[in-house]
Amino acid sequence: MSSIENVVENHCDYAADIKSLFQLVTNSIYKDKEIFLRELISNASDACEKLRQEVNFGKVSTSVDFSNLKIIIISDPKNKKMIIWDNGIGLNKEDMVTNLGTIANSGTKKFLQEKLSGGKLDGSLIGQFGIGFYSAFLVANEVIVESRKIGETQGHIWRSSGMDGYSIYECDLDFEYGTRITLNFKDEDLKYLSKHEIKFLIDTYSKNISYNIFFKDLESEETSQTEELLNEDKALWAKDKNSITSEEYASFFAKNGGMYGTPWLTLHNSVEGQSNYTYLLFIPSTKPFNMFDPDRKTSIKLHVNKVFITEDSDLLPRYLRFVKGIVDSYDLPLNVSREVVQKSYLITQMKQYLTKKIISELKKASEEKKDEYDVVFWPNFGAVLKEGLCEALNTEQRESMMEICRFYSSKSTDKMISLDEYISKMPENQKEIFYINSDSVAKALKNPHLEGFAKRDIEVLFMVDGVDDFWVNVVLDYKNKKFKNISQENINLNEIKDIPKEENESKIDDEKLNKLIQCFKDTLSLSVQDVVLSTKLGKSPACLGIKEGQMNMKMERFLIDQKQIGERAQKILEINKNHELIMKMNDLYEKNGASDDLKNAIKNLFDFVCIIEGEPLADSSDFSERASKIINNIL
Repeated sequence: MSSIENVVENHCDYAADIKSLFQLVTNSIYKDKEIFLRELISNASDACEKLRQEVNFGKVSTSVDFSNLKIIIISDPKNKKMIIWDNGIGLNKEDMVTNLGTIANSGTKKFLQEKLSGGKLDGSLIGQFGIGFYSAFLVANEVIVESRKIGETQGHIWRSSGMDGYSIYECDLDFEYGTRITLNFKDEDLKYLSKHEIKFLIDTYSKNISYNIFFKDLESEETSQTEELLNEDKALWAKDKNSITSEEYASFFAKNGGMYGTPWLTLHNSVEGQSNYTYLLFIPSTKPFNMFDPDRKTSIKLHVNKVFITEDSDLLPRYLRFVKGIVDSYDLPLNVSREVVQKSYLITQMKQYLTKKIISELKKASEEKKDEYDVVFWPNFGAVLKEGLCEALNTEQRESMMEICRFYSSKSTDKMISLDEYISKMPENQKEIFYINSDSVAKALKNPHLEGFAKRDIEVLFMVDGVDDFWVNVVLDYKNKKFKNISQENINLNEIKDIPKEENESKIDDEKLNKLIQCFKDTLSLSVQDVVLSTKLGKSPACLGIKEGQMNMKMERFLIDQKQIGERAQKILEINKNHELIMKMNDLYEKNGASDDLKNAIKNLFDFVCIIEGEPLADSSDFSERASKIINNIL
């Protein structure tokens, strides 16, 4: 180690405004004290990168072994010290005055500007944020910086205990070039000297730094003579993707995505333009455990030049929250603490690009590995993806999303189909995409509305995910085909595809039928909007319908349960004039008119239909009494 005794001090005071800023840095800007290690490691990495760049540009004549550039963290709990040592470019006295004596000037931004004017850099410098060095005073009551700049013979020591100023010494050092920072810790922050805490902080923020980070614990006899490598796994995304094996991707996915197994889809590329960044994204093979967490947060870790910044960067919309991975930017503006991404059009651009890319890759996967897409991806993430259809998308975005959606249908109950497949099988006269909302495929198949469609061989899509109740109210059409809920009352299936006349022929003349319908209306006047004939029914005598534009019954029940709306809208009773029960009711009406028996039969029919549709009974006690009479008559 160097000796700083018997040397002449050159004491300097901070300017008044710098003292104020110093106080702000140490008391207000950083949310967590632990951030100090990330900042000092970043500066050390920056120094190594500067040295590499200077050598490459021919500014340094000294021979340098780039493979030996490294950062060492030495913990000395006994003496309440931590040392962070790098063999990067180093500092001379002028550098110390400029970069350590003045807050918000790390020198990196100036260095980049100078170098960019003379040649292209690879954008791997990270210390352009200015005040990171002073985060050391969050945990230290004194900071000592020993440094010698490469190519120079004289070393210097910078020393400060805080706002009182700093001193600079000339001194001989026991290393050729580089920087060694010693932190004399405050008593309340000694926990950061533990090996466990240091490894945790490196793993959280700095494990992807390009240069090796070693740890040495002076208190432990076992490690006193050796250095332990803390960042063996470097930034995988920074490597050429053609050189990365599937096993390496899987290992990275497991360690960084917090998921078991192998990723179903891996997206890895670099983007150059107004913003330069690399992304490594994974779509898992299984559902993340927190996919339906109420917060619905995304899981993309934002890095700036391999330094972890945040996982709350809003780089993807919430409907892609199942995507795991990393985005590493080279030029994204951050606030002064390097903890919060500034609001920037670059973030918006990145979000738009990544979203479009993911949807595009899913479309490609749905075509190239269709079976896997339908069996693995869609059952796991389809319901979440469809949340995006509820958002304000332009026509291109919406149709791109809908191209990759999958649905069960009345003709495909065990294998999902796309909307394009559905449209390709539509009868010539069918102009709309028919669907029904239900809790499950099994329940949808039992819905009486489906009978007339099945008789005419017209396919109906099953909307069985909760989100389907919402997006169908937002998305009105797909490729000029309107979506139509088959529970709506104004559907004439005979106009699409007629059935043989002998099956469709009415057994009740129109005049008698109109009188029976009026009797239905009078009896159910407080319970229904209207009573109409239906072409959708086959074996069922009646069903409940809704007006066009009215909320579907499943959605209505959900909103009532959530206290979003107060009461149910009245429904339309659709009756099947060819059903035996309706014909018997007509015979009873012809014989006795609107008798009590006929009215009770009409009420019973309506209540039975409500039960089938999942609607509550208007008067369960009255229904129970009527049902008891029916059972008694049977017995």
